[in-house]
Amino acid sequence: MINQDQRTRIIRQFNSFSNRYDQDNYLCGLITVSNVQRRRPRVGEENAKLHNKSYSYKIGMFADDTYVVPVCRKAFISLHGITGRRLQFLQKSLTEHGVVQKDERGKHVKSKLSDQTTDLMYKQSNTLKEIYDKKCHYNLHESQKIYLSDELNLS
Repeated sequence: MINQDQRTRIIRQFNSFSNRYDQDNYLCGLITVSNVQRRRPRVGEENAKLHNKSYSYKIGMFADDTYVVPVCRKAFISLHGITGRRLQFLQKSLTEHGVVQKDERGKHVKSKLSDQTTDLMYKQSNTLKEIYDKKCHYNLHESQKIYLSDELNLS
């Protein structure tokens, strides 16, 4: 089995990677994807939620003698200090693409409207307010808000 010193080495090695993408690549190297060999659904085939892939996990022991130890899913998660959701993402990525996908969160660029477009929007809004000016019937004296008429719609 895996002793405490080996556990410490595994987590230290895993945390030594510079970024999450490198960690995910390392983890994907320890996951083997295979097709399901046998199906034994407890309900009918049409009602069963069948899986197409099976996953096996291993831990690489890199010390004086290098060897690989097969482990269960819970041990794999525990030894690397990851969540089940992260492992699920890696499994999906391996199944669909064969390699881990780079995390694209926070990458989209916000496009700024030109000053001319912004001015046109304000002019249109002011024109509509002048034509269809309507006061709110709640707190008439306290509110400075002006509401457009409910008759004004796309149709």
